[in-house]
Amino acid sequence: MRLVPGAVVVGLLLGLLTWLLLGGFDTKAPTYEAALQASDDFALAEASLHRDVLQARAGLLSNYDSLVKAVAAMEDAVARLRSYAQKEGLDTGPVAQLAAAIAREENLTERFKSSNALLQNSLSYVGLLSNGLVFSAQDARLTPATGAMAAALLRLGPR
Repeated sequence: MRLVPGAVVVGLLLGLLTWLLLGGFDTKAPTYEAALQASDDFALAEASLHRDVLQARAGLLSNYDSLVKAVAAMEDAVARLRSYAQKEGLDTGPVAQLAAAIAREENLTERFKSSNALLQNSLSYVGLLSNGLVFSAQDARLTPATGAMAAALLRLGPR
């Protein structure tokens, strides 16, 4: 007779443990994993953008295609994050702030591209002009001064 209450307690404990085990399965893991992947993609694209801006400023980047791709990748990642937040019924305010920051960064990137292209073209023109015969043939007395001015201007460029 003493076995019956013990068997009932063991049965209840097994039922409780089974219920806790089944309730502990995370059915939203794929959604969280996708959101985490979007966050990682954003961070990677932002780091790529910063790297490419530095390379462009140093004169090591021949075109701005990678800058455009990085901004597009950041916008895509934010769109995915917004979608996941809406799907889960979460607050999309932080995602909207991130999108606004990307818009500001895109604006700054466009301004940088214009300014940097103007600088690179100007430096190329000064370098071409300072090596030409026409530049030094005007007046022999001005040649050292114009050469020094061209060298100073070229030092302003990327290092």
